[in-house]
Formats: sequence, C-alpha cells, structure tokens
Amino acid sequence: MSTLATEAVPADYVPKFLRVEDLARLLDVRPAWIYKRRDEGVIEPLVTYDGLEFGRETLVRLSAYKTLQECLGEKSPVPARLVREAAKDLDACAQGTWILPSSAQSAIERGLGRIVRAVREDLQKRLAAA
Repeated sequence: MSTLATEAVPADYVPKFLRVEDLARLLDVRPAWIYKRRDEGVIEPLVTYDGLEFGRETLVRLSAYKTLQECLGEKSPVPARLVREAAKDLDACAQGTWILPSSAQSAIERGLGRIVRAVREDLQKRLAAA
C-alpha cells in the first residue's frame, strides 16, 4: 500500500473497515506505531464490539503522516500537528471512488497554510503586546 502516497488507488481496493493489524501491514509499520498515532490524536477508532476498527480515511491520514515523518524525522512533532490540522480534508480524500495523492497533497498544503496563519496571528499579537 506504499503506493497510496504516490499513485491513485481505487477506493474499493481499500477495505471500508481496517483493524490495527491491517493498517500496520498496509503501511509496513509495527502495530505499536498505529497505537502511538491514536494516542497522539492523529487517528480515532470507530466504535466496535470486536476490537479497534478504523475507517478507510485512517489509512489516508496515516499514509500522509508516515510520508511527513520520513521527511521531517521520527521525533518531529510537525507530522502529528499537520495531520490533525488537515484531518477533515484528508478524510474527504477517502470518500470518493479513487484515493488520489494529489488530493491528499492539497489537504496537507491547506493544513500547513492554517498553521502558518495561526503562528503569524499569534506572533502579531505578541509583538503588539510588547
């Protein structure tokens, strides 16, 4: 599933509901990595009676997170903040008939823009108060 970050994938190719083990296998990570993203608030499980299950959109979020983490470093807090900020836009990428990397890229860019605006506004407030 590493192609999800670089190639369009038919949405039907990805199961509608995924367990931690499925996500770990598709992303080539350990299950502990998935649990850590949940603890960081990057992903949220669906309510189930049979263990944790996640929606298809979780795979898009985690794929974006993994790509950002590979670029910015394993200890960087930026991937988590950016994916949380772009969560709704990333989730929308999984709603159509195709999961498109270009749509995920645009979602990340919009999230980054919101973060930059928030930092700029905070800086302006701090400078005005000084």
